Amino acid sequence: MSNPRIFKPPALLTAKQVAQRLGCSRRHVYNIIAAGGMKTSRIGDTRGLRIAADELEGFLERRRVDPHV
Repeated sequence: MSNPRIFKPPALLTAKQVAQRLGCSRRHVYNIIAAGGMKTSRIGDTRGLRIAADELEGFLERRRVDPHV
């Protein structure tokens, strides 16, 4: 039985990992972030930028198009 009080941290991805999943460059991922397309978390030093897997899923869902429109 799971305890609902236990905190489960989100899966965090680097910009490189997001770029690989989207099939684009890391620079494009940073442009998406700068434009407000995805929220990030900073972990540790300046190189610690992370994107939650749920945030990436939300980004893709917001950009889903209906091919019949």
